[in-house]
Amino acid sequence: MTVRRNSPEAASRTQADDNVSGKITPGLMRLIAALLFIPIIIVVAASAIITHLPPPAPVEPSLTAIVNDDFETFSLDWWLGHGWAHAPIPGGGSAALLVTEGGDPTRFGGGEYSDVIVEARFRVEAGEGRLYVRYSPAGSYAVLIDPAGGVRLYRNADLLGQVQPEAGGPDWHTVRLSAIGSALHLAVDGVERLAVTDPAPEPLPPGLVALDGAGDPVRVYVDNFTLWIPAG
Repeated sequence: MTVRRNSPEAASRTQADDNVSGKITPGLMRLIAALLFIPIIIVVAASAIITHLPPPAPVEPSLTAIVNDDFETFSLDWWLGHGWAHAPIPGGGSAALLVTEGGDPTRFGGGEYSDVIVEARFRVEAGEGRLYVRYSPAGSYAVLIDPAGGVRLYRNADLLGQVQPEAGGPDWHTVRLSAIGSALHLAVDGVERLAVTDPAPEPLPPGLVALDGAGDPVRVYVDNFTLWIPAG
């Protein structure tokens, strides 16, 4: 009988092979499987986060301007509240609406509107200026403008968003409020600053467009008023 003995080199190779095989343990296999599933978990988690983000406010439809009033002459379309007047702008040589006692809004008499976009220029010397859409017994969407150019957007008493004033801003501020369904867009001086969706279950019903001032004292000029509704 011939007994075959492994050479030292062969024994070493066999041991090395055994060591490599021994490294692929069940625990190592579980770790490799977990690492392979991490990208899938990240994608699923990201999808869940994106799913729960609030939807963006819709883009405005095509519009038709039905009012464009620079207040050079007074229009009977306006119902002036107590404390309001059609007055010259100091140093400007033109005219505007002026409120010196708030609490009784001036209303545009063209009817009630649901989907509506309104823009006006405000010069707030004291107190605050206010622009309302869907103004009715159910409430309103209101923009409040302070003397520094800070702007806040409300549904009734609920704050929906605010815009901080810019240092060294102009005396006049152009404010544009769009209410299309539950989507509200607010632009200040030609730049959209807020786009929000009314969080209430239902948007406010149709109502008037109105202007007002608030404060003690209050002195607010309003000029260059434009009102749009969706075309068609």
